[in-house]
Amino acid sequence: MATLDPFEVRVRFSGMLQHMNASQNSAQKAAQFALKYANLSDDLHSCVLEQLEKGNMNVQANILHFIEHFMDQARKEGNESYVALMQKDICRIVDIVTPPTGEGYMNVKTVRKILHALETKKFLSPMLVRMLDTQLQSQESTNQQRLDDELPDAPPLPPSQVATSIPTDKERHKRLVEQRVEEDRERHKRQREMIWQKGFEEEKHGLWDDTSEFGEDDEVLGKEEEGRWKGGWGEECLHEAEEGDGRDRMVEVPGEEGTVEEEEEEEAEAEEIEDMEGRMVVDGEGFRKVDDMWDVARWPSGEEEWEKEDDDR
Repeated sequence: MATLDPFEVRVRFSGMLQHMNASQNSAQKAAQFALKYANLSDDLHSCVLEQLEKGNMNVQANILHFIEHFMDQARKEGNESYVALMQKDICRIVDIVTPPTGEGYMNVKTVRKILHALETKKFLSPMLVRMLDTQLQSQESTNQQRLDDELPDAPPLPPSQVATSIPTDKERHKRLVEQRVEEDRERHKRQREMIWQKGFEEEKHGLWDDTSEFGEDDEVLGKEEEGRWKGGWGEECLHEAEEGDGRDRMVEVPGEEGTVEEEEEEEAEAEEIEDMEGRMVVDGEGFRKVDDMWDVARWPSGEEEWEKEDDDR
């Protein structure tokens, strides 16, 4: 495949960003293309900023999620140039996608989510994320108040204008909102499928945080386990009782010998076998011995007598 010139690379990458959707494949395709032409990182990074400025709120949301995925891939590939460019312009990106408009208000939640994800992955410093998060919170409340002031209760239209009125802007905004809902649903579905996946460092720190400190109970259990291993599993394990108990507790580990209940059951079975002289059960059928020959009979219920089958001998 022939190598593309810088202009063609810029055009193709801009087209990928324009037509990007909520699927993982579109983000992966654009990330692989950008990493392939890493020598043009400055030009491709400017394409990202340009498409964020030109696109609607759905395009901006898709590019924001692409940035998170792209920074992951760039760090795995060892290309820190893209990561440094994104870190340098993160404040500008936030300002572009959260203008003081209705569409900007729709992006606030997505931006805050992406910022916290980048903080967790060590791409952004906690101090920078807190500063941007405070800014977004104040802007969110301001935008909400502005929307309430700009959208008063509209009077109903007269009957003559109901059929002829064509609210083009409202219909376009409605389609954008419906598309955004579908794309958010797709992203949430993918996140639920991948929620069990954790990195090594995250899992290690999680185990460390969830493990309780070593206490007196752990010390007592450790001594008991040590005593069992040294003295044998069939011996008794003693330890001091808790204060106020007034007695020592004894824990017996059962050995190979059976319990009293098991011995009684075995004796009862032996007596039952003695009462069944001349009888044998094979595959649920009853047999009895008559004149040194086995004769098939029906197994009785209760105190019934054996009923001999009709058989001429």
